[in-house]
Amino acid sequence: MALIHDGYKHGAQEVAPIEDKRLWVVESEFANVLHQSRGGGNTLSAALRDCWDGVSLKPATKTNRLSASQPHLCLSGAISPTELMGLMTVREMTNGFANRFMMVWAERSQLLPFPKATSQVKVDSLAKRVLEILEFVRADEYHVRDVLRLELTAQAQWRYAHLYRGELNDDGSDLVSGLLERRAPMLLRLAMLFALSDLQLHIDVVHIDAAMAWMQYVAASVRYVFVSAAEEDKIALSRKLSNQLFDFLRARGTATRSEINTECFAGRASKTQMDAAIEHLLTATPPKICLQLLNRPQETPGTPTRVYRLI
Repeated sequence: MALIHDGYKHGAQEVAPIEDKRLWVVESEFANVLHQSRGGGNTLSAALRDCWDGVSLKPATKTNRLSASQPHLCLSGAISPTELMGLMTVREMTNGFANRFMMVWAERSQLLPFPKATSQVKVDSLAKRVLEILEFVRADEYHVRDVLRLELTAQAQWRYAHLYRGELNDDGSDLVSGLLERRAPMLLRLAMLFALSDLQLHIDVVHIDAAMAWMQYVAASVRYVFVSAAEEDKIALSRKLSNQLFDFLRARGTATRSEINTECFAGRASKTQMDAAIEHLLTATPPKICLQLLNRPQETPGTPTRVYRLI
């Protein structure tokens, strides 16, 4: 916070505030962040979550009460899968800390003892391109709020809505879903950056699709690191069976558990697998099917019949 503070008093001396609240933090050992956030009374985790939300930082400390209003912070970190799995606690996976990071799997694709340097022509071309974008977004006017405003085209709105109701909220695993909870706003942020990189103030379908490609890779990276091969097969089967059940109900209208078992799955799905497929459709956001309990005739004993239908 010392790099983006609002000003403070050091003894009798007044320290002037830092007006530019933009900060890019590069942490080559992200394990350090996880270690610090686990310390008793440490507020780093909460501060990082507030930064992602754009909330002003005002920790309740007794001395050197630093604050940072309207911070704009980016944290880039690198960590091995083993360290990440060992240091990331269940609390951090579920309290919104982990899903505020875009987790991207990266690996070396070649063994080059003497890699070639990037040509100066290429470096100059990229620098010129970056400068054009910074000038277009009026990056030097950091002290002004709402310098530019972007809008989604009608086609981009339709495309985003389609993804939001489908792939952006479909994973088949509570752990993976929790780690990817913020995919939708991340997608919009990336789409905005892609539009600005094209020097335009409207987000089009091509920017949504480009951002979605990134989010698909992020989802694949999370599953690769946090989900075992056996669990991945289980998730894939559950998704397959739930899609099969959805198509079955769309064609048939309604069905009981017995009819689902015999007609939809031909008796090949276990009770656990069938329950998982039904539960996946019931708990989707929004739910794709609903359950209706039909009472039996008075002369027929037994519990009510469970009937499932599409919403």
